[in-house]
Amino acid sequence: MIFLRRLAIAGLMTGLIMVTATPAEQGEQDTSKIRFKKLAGLEIRPFGMGSFEFGQIVHGQYRRAPAPHISELYRYWMEKTLLQIGLEAKQDNGLDILLAGEGMLYFPYALPDDGSNGGFDSYLPRFNWYIHYALAQYAFGDPEKPYLNIGAGFFPFKYNPDGHNFGDYLFRTSSYPQYFPTSFDTPYQRLVGLHLNGWITKRFKHDLLLTSEIYLWPLRDFSLTYLCDGNLFDIAHVGIGIMGHKLISVDNSLTTPPASYNPNHFTSRSIKTTFMLSINPKRFITSDFFGEKDLRLYTEQFVNGWENYPINDSTNARYPGYDDVAKRVISLYGFNWPTHPLASYTVIPGVLAFFYNGSKINGPTLVAEGAGIISGVGMWLLERFVDKKFRPDVISIEAERWKNDFANSYTIVFLDGYASPPEPVKYSNSGHLQPYGGPWHWSIFAEKTILDRLSFKAQIARDHSVIQTARQVSSTGDPQEAMDGIGNWGWMFKIQYGF
Repeated sequence: MIFLRRLAIAGLMTGLIMVTATPAEQGEQDTSKIRFKKLAGLEIRPFGMGSFEFGQIVHGQYRRAPAPHISELYRYWMEKTLLQIGLEAKQDNGLDILLAGEGMLYFPYALPDDGSNGGFDSYLPRFNWYIHYALAQYAFGDPEKPYLNIGAGFFPFKYNPDGHNFGDYLFRTSSYPQYFPTSFDTPYQRLVGLHLNGWITKRFKHDLLLTSEIYLWPLRDFSLTYLCDGNLFDIAHVGIGIMGHKLISVDNSLTTPPASYNPNHFTSRSIKTTFMLSINPKRFITSDFFGEKDLRLYTEQFVNGWENYPINDSTNARYPGYDDVAKRVISLYGFNWPTHPLASYTVIPGVLAFFYNGSKINGPTLVAEGAGIISGVGMWLLERFVDKKFRPDVISIEAERWKNDFANSYTIVFLDGYASPPEPVKYSNSGHLQPYGGPWHWSIFAEKTILDRLSFKAQIARDHSVIQTARQVSSTGDPQEAMDGIGNWGWMFKIQYGF
């Protein structure tokens, strides 16, 4: 009887879903994915995605604490699978609720099992499940451009619409010590807190966020951020932002340790500022040779902490401290390369082969470039023959300048538990433990979406990626970028399906 009762309930629920679900209208691509009919002013929309990504750090380093333990990486394989499932419930009165979880399968760096670092665990795949959305928000005014939208919860946030690898520095960095990690196809940050935003005019909007620190120790401190950005006559997009990072401390002895073991008064608290500008030259070009996002020039100028903290005690004399704000400036410069087949498919294979063959123009590089020319001409002729676009959606070229004299690492905070001098040592011309490839990093990102749901994404870069370990703590892995040496670089590729 219990079995029959459960079977009847399951059948009734299935029937209700089949009755209430409505497909997209014939001939229309439903880009907002599956939708359910409104019930008493409520619209429910499931959403999600699945992806598989893989790639290599062709040349790089992996570090174990203490700092001298450095392993060279040569064509180190990386692989990750993601699954995201979510539900949005929206009411006519302006209330919107989003709930979503994301699962990840990855393979950590294989550590030697010496009895002290849990090396055995690193030989097994790792499964993580975490929140992607847990957000409730309420909009006042025009649903498309409300004058006020109040949101609270857990949510992904991106304020720089142009950056594909670098940028969005306010929420992705630490000031003392300087730390900025990147991750392929994740140029944003997930935040928890309060978010107020709205449109000042038809072209300009602003955001005010009160968020709690959930990534870098000390945790749970609150940051206050204000952003304002907008469109200037369809020619340029400009924006400014300021953040009081860890402005409100839940335990000030951790945010600003006592002078007894912090004579230089280092603190995790900082003031960050950013300026963004992008220019769209296509405003003056009518040719259909260029795609929608082609030729866009963009920049973000970011100051990662305005306050200097010079060393003033003999015990830390080997550290120069934070005594030059210019070395805490991170500058992003970006350009969207033309996506026309004659300018994209003809170039990409040759560029990939050039880097993969040690930055040499040799036989394999020339063969790859020849294949690229053939594919580019073929795609161009195919576009003309069938009157459809087969070109990429975007090809983004980014360069970043960060004249940081210290390792891009957060190890010392994990070891000491509070803000400290830069770690492990200042870069120098000789005798240093850390490789240093100079202040410039770079990235080339390409994306193509077909059938409104299936996406292909590729990237080659020398960025700030870190190696994932079984347990990201001081004994198993240094949370420090893996490609900060001369000639270091890597590539990644992703296949993603969204609904």
